[in-house]
Amino acid sequence: MISEKISLELSSICQSCGMCCDGTLFHQANLENKHDRALADSLELVTKQQHDKLVFQLPCHHFNRQCTIYQQPRPAICQGYFCQPLKMAKRQKISLHQAHDTISTAMKLKHKFDVARINFPEFDKKTVLGIRDELIFDHLPEEQQIAMRIKYTPLLLIGMKLFPLIQEIISTSKK
Repeated sequence: MISEKISLELSSICQSCGMCCDGTLFHQANLENKHDRALADSLELVTKQQHDKLVFQLPCHHFNRQCTIYQQPRPAICQGYFCQPLKMAKRQKISLHQAHDTISTAMKLKHKFDVARINFPEFDKKTVLGIRDELIFDHLPEEQQIAMRIKYTPLLLIGMKLFPLIQEIISTSKK
């Protein structure tokens, strides 16, 4: 059992980040049951059926540098999600300081990525995750791959550090 102090620190780190809400880590979040569906509807979240699950789209419009409805009833995923660094800190596999450093580093890289993307209006309405998906050029002819890599060098250079860190943050492995 974790202490109240550690629980509050975990919550503080979580609230200061928000990458799970802003589309950096995920395209969507699962709704678990009818109660979640009712909450999603009352919060005017954009929902859709994805295979056999009901999901809501991210980024969440209630996120504005932090969750603006944190103290209100929210879907279960919003209340219960912890990224891998916070899970590991909660299980005392790493320190709170290490978890905070990992998340803080990702947030700084994300900020640099957001600044760099200003120069690419084609990505104006896309999330970091959406841009990452579009920066994969393997399906293009080699000449076109080279041209795209040159064009998007600033994003690719930051992404070389940011994208693996995002994978580490969302990892579900039992470290």
